[in-house]
Amino acid sequence: MKKILLFTTFSSHKDYIIREFILQLQTMSWYYSDHPDYHVDFLLMENSADAEYHKQFTYLTKDPNFQIKHINPAGREIKYYLTECQEYARQLSENENYDYLFSLECDIFPPINVIELLEQQSAIINQQSTINNQQPTITGAGYWISFGYGSHFLWEIVDKVTDQYHRTYCKTILSAFLKIDGQTHPAYGIGIGCILISKDIISSFRFRVSEISTGPSDKFFNRDMYLQNIQILIDTSILCHHENMDWKVLPDYNELTNKIDL
Repeated sequence: MKKILLFTTFSSHKDYIIREFILQLQTMSWYYSDHPDYHVDFLLMENSADAEYHKQFTYLTKDPNFQIKHINPAGREIKYYLTECQEYARQLSENENYDYLFSLECDIFPPINVIELLEQQSAIINQQSTINNQQPTITGAGYWISFGYGSHFLWEIVDKVTDQYHRTYCKTILSAFLKIDGQTHPAYGIGIGCILISKDIISSFRFRVSEISTGPSDKFFNRDMYLQNIQILIDTSILCHHENMDWKVLPDYNELTNKIDL
């Protein structure tokens, strides 16, 4: 049986969606409760300035597969305390010998069986990697964003001709759908919103940020994986709904086109 640690970070900033997200976790817990192949534990890392906020969700811990931990964000930039949450989950996953660490952001809604979908894809790819004497891979799901750009599918895709990585955004809903071909693609970065990380990789990196460089831990995670020759894949057959209210303001696409090679 595969042992998976699902972790998410949240705060009062996500109050608009957190109850729906928790209902999703409870549904996933029910789905995997008697699954013959997977055991899933749930780690919720809460980081509100209000230290009382997380207590309204402690009822979840009546289920022995759930735990909630509060991280105090006082006096720190968000990138530092989010990274502390992520690194806590990574270390717990390593110390408790989980087979996979599953990162799921608290405003992303994948299929209920997303873990087995990603694990099955990862197993196929990793078996091929073993045969070819290559590093294991990280597998993530495609996003569907409800506000803003429309899609984040192949964030930074591999140019098959030049083998160079370049940033690619979808400008319209139509172009977003054109990215969905049901296939698995190599990607330089897909964030950590819905990704499955195997234990072969968990011990080979740290979630980190830089004091002299901007950007969240996603940026350095992608870079560290690339430098270690660990391939990141995105499975566009798995679609997720992304309820990110922070992206509800649409950009000026003419200006965007001038700045980004589409």
